[in-house]
Amino acid sequence: MIDTSIRGLAGDAGPGPPPPARSAARTDGGVAQRQDPPGLRIRFTTSHPFDATERLFEAMRDCPSVCESLHLPVQSGSNRVLRAMRRGYTAEAYVKKLDALRRLVPEVSLSTDIIVGFPGETEEAFEATVRLMREVRYDHAYIFKYSPRPGTDAAAREDDVPQEVKGVRNQRLLALQAEIAQERLRALEGQAVEVLFEGPGKSPGQWFGRTRGNHGVIVESEEPLAGQQLEVTVERAGLHTLFGRALRVFS
Repeated sequence: MIDTSIRGLAGDAGPGPPPPARSAARTDGGVAQRQDPPGLRIRFTTSHPFDATERLFEAMRDCPSVCESLHLPVQSGSNRVLRAMRRGYTAEAYVKKLDALRRLVPEVSLSTDIIVGFPGETEEAFEATVRLMREVRYDHAYIFKYSPRPGTDAAAREDDVPQEVKGVRNQRLLALQAEIAQERLRALEGQAVEVLFEGPGKSPGQWFGRTRGNHGVIVESEEPLAGQQLEVTVERAGLHTLFGRALRVFS
């Protein structure tokens, strides 16, 4: 069993045939004819929303080996901050893209990157990020306080958001994301999910794996489960992890 990630897939990057690494998911509008090895899992991560096209979303829907999870960095919910970052999209365009994804793949799990305290971020701009997080409801979010990085355009800007303000905003987003993530995990209680087990858990007799949506799962078993792909009933949700009972082996 293999769980791998492909970074920066741009399905509609331009004319001509896609390079080999990108043709695994889609070719000329149809599902690829390539036969993937049993148990293969492919996850797409991307460094920019421009890389996330409807063609990619259709591959996620149609290809059994493509997992229903996507990391799509938004960085900010404020259009003014996004312009200052030179991201090249608006918050509205970003959300519209995710709406299209969820129409095609309703069960998709989403993660993102967010920066608080970017130069010029006002309280109003920060609140726009709060609203976007509440609207999108990410399963995972990596939230960072801005700090100047040499060689970037932003490094030439005045770092005008006080550290204490960055800290407060960072903690507020972390708390909000923890609340949303817990609600997303609890929604899986009682459901049967497909889990690929990676290895032992932290306690004896426990085994850790991941769902197709990239949620961590713990199962107790006297038999080794590493490398196995099992159907698991989710019995309860912890703060960051699901706990369940293995039902059967996937063929």
